[in-house]
Formats: sequence, C-alpha cells, structure tokens
Amino acid sequence: MTNRKKGILFGTAIAFGLYLGSTKFIAPGEAGVLASVEPLTAILLSVFLLHADFGIIDTAGSACILLTVLLLARK
Repeated sequence: MTNRKKGILFGTAIAFGLYLGSTKFIAPGEAGVLASVEPLTAILLSVFLLHADFGIIDTAGSACILLTVLLLARK
C-alpha cells in the first residue's frame, strides 16, 4: 500500500472516529440531521475544492436531501 493510500485510509478513519465520538455530546435528533446534511457537505467541497461538475441531476438530488432534512427537523 502506498503512502498516499495509507494517508487516505487513516485520514478517513480518524475523521469518522471523531464524528462518531462527537455524537455523544449532541441529541439523537441533531445527530440524524447532521448525518443527513453530510452528503451536501461532500458535494459542496467537491465542487469548490475539486472543481467537480454539478449538473441538473445533482441539483435535484441536493434539493431532495434538503427537503428531507427540513421535514425531519420539523418533527
């Protein structure tokens, strides 16, 4: 395994571990909303940092995610 692959693997594991550890400090409902918003964060970071394409299907998917988060937050 190359150093780059190791860095990606361990960087992801550390970030996920910190994410799971932080859920002890917030309410379950807040954790659910944060988990729902995570894909949007990934989209924004990939568009702005990696200059990935963002088309009409991506926009529709993002709108569905936002609508779901809003519906979950209301309950």
